[in-house]
Formats: sequence, C-alpha cells, structure tokens
Amino acid sequence: MTTPQELVSALRERKAKIAEMRQKLDAIDKEKEQWFSAKNSFSSRIKGLIRQIRDLKEKRDSLTKDVRGLKQKRDSTQKELKAAVPPEKGPPIDRDILRINPGAIRAQMDRIETTIETGGISFEKEKRLMVKMRALKKDYALIVEAKQAAKEQRDKREKAHDLGKEAESYHLLVVHKAGESQKVHEQVVALAKQIDELKPEEKEALQKFLGFKKQFSEEYARLKAELVETDKIKAQLDAMDAERSRSRQQRERQSLDDLQKSVEEKIKSKKKLTNEDLLIFQKAMRGK
Repeated sequence: MTTPQELVSALRERKAKIAEMRQKLDAIDKEKEQWFSAKNSFSSRIKGLIRQIRDLKEKRDSLTKDVRGLKQKRDSTQKELKAAVPPEKGPPIDRDILRINPGAIRAQMDRIETTIETGGISFEKEKRLMVKMRALKKDYALIVEAKQAAKEQRDKREKAHDLGKEAESYHLLVVHKAGESQKVHEQVVALAKQIDELKPEEKEALQKFLGFKKQFSEEYARLKAELVETDKIKAQLDAMDAERSRSRQQRERQSLDDLQKSVEEKIKSKKKLTNEDLLIFQKAMRGK
C-alpha cells in the first residue's frame, strides 16, 4: 500500500510537472495567437487588394466602354467625311470667271432689252444687239454656274473641315481614354501581383496556426489527464487524513472513557478527586 509520504512526494512531483506543462501551454498559446493574428493580417490585406481590384476593373470596363463608343463615333464621322468630299469630277473652275460681277452683265442685258423694246432702232442694229444679248446670257449663265459650283465646293470644304475636327477630337478622346484604361489595367496587374506574393505568406501563417493549435490541444489534453491523476492523489491523501482524524478521535474518546471510569471509581470509593479528575469529569459530561 502506498504511504502518505509517497503520495505527498508524488503530488509534489505532479504539481511541478503541471507548472511546467502550464508554462509550455502558455508559450504554445502565445505562438498560436501570434500566427492567427498574422494570418488575419494577411487575409485582411488580400481582401482590401481584391476590393481595390474590383473597383479598378469597374473603372477599366467603363473606360473600355467609352473607348468603344468613341471609336464608333470617330469611324462614323470619318465615313461621313468621305461621303461629304467625293472625288472632284470635270474640269477645274476658272477663277477668272469668278472675279466677274454677274450683276454688271445682268445690267447690260437689261439695258439691251430696254433698247430693243423701246429704242426704235433699225433691224440690223436689233440683230447685233440680239447677238450680243445671247452672248451675255451665255456668259451670265456660265458665271452663275461657276459661282454656284464654287459655293458648293466651299461649303463641302467647310463641312469637311468641321467633320475632320470632329473626327480628330474623337480620336484624341480615344487615345486619352485608352491611355487611362491602360494605366488602370497596369494597376490591376500590380495589385494582383501583390496578392500572389501575399497568398503564400497567408498560407504559411495558417499552417503555422493550425500546427500550434494542434500542439495546444494535445498539450491541453495531457494537462487535463495530469490534473485528473493529481486529483486522485489529493483524494487519496484527503481520505488518509480523514481516516487519521477518525482514529485520533476514537483514541481520544477511548482515553477519555477510561479516565472517566477511573474518576467514577474514585467517586464510588469516596476518594478525594484532584483538579485533573474534575476537569476530566467535566469534559466527559460535555461530550455526552
């Protein structure tokens, strides 16, 4: 049977072991929490980068949509420009004709017409005036036609100029928007690279955390088992203490009973009681 001394020694050893185990458990828990915090830090950074990438992709898609729309407008304007300026057909316009004032010719024609109608001229002169009238009419028609053609060319050039400026403005916007889209895309690529660099660190931190968590669980289970064994030793020592207390009380009671009998014998024998006898007698009476 195990002696109380052996149990006390075993209890002391187990308490020392439990203290070491608690210290080791605290160290493991500290490492576990540090790696858990590191893992959460990496995860938080990655989530933040993912949000930035999502926002940037939305911006990039919007810019890409703008570029597509501007390209369509530019191409449409260029087609309209080509349609507005067809290749020149026929001989070029005589610039000398354009400098002639058709109003002056019109005035000559009116004077000739008035002369013929009201002038009382000879037939020969009328014939000459009619020849001149036909020549003036021909010249007038050529001048009017030339000026109209010149005006149409001028209007086409102005429209072509406006359409050209419009197409160029669309093109500049395309270049600008495409440049912005490219910059945003480069930002997305850079952020994605950061995520790729953080993911292995996040994975390592998670594995470290899970490893220390497993160690903590195993060490905690051993500590609980050790505490159970310690409680058993304490229970054994408590039982021994209780037994010793009962034995001591029985011995004291037996001794008191013996002394009481001795005092009672003295009383019966009418012997003189000592102070010690009286104390014993009183103590016995209180115990009843």
